Amino acid sequence: MGWERNLAKFTEKQGEKYLLKKAKEVRDQASINAPVRTGALRDSIKVVPISKRKVKIGSDLPYSWFVEMGTSKMSPRAYLRAALRRIIK
Repeated sequence: MGWERNLAKFTEKQGEKYLLKKAKEVRDQASINAPVRTGALRDSIKVVPISKRKVKIGSDLPYSWFVEMGTSKMSPRAYLRAALRRIIK
């Protein structure tokens, strides 16, 4: 992927900033994509740095996985995967 080549060109500190910037863009897009009934899911989407090269983007709400992936009784509403595809090309 093109973004991986770009990341390799940066120094470590620049790479951390680039990763966080992209992660925040994904978070913002996921918040836009998230279905809204109460707004709790939309408001719970966060970026959590795991290490210098890893971040976690998502929600800690127990039902967020079911919204993203769907269930036998509910179609998936892929708010996070759609955001990843849009931002990370």
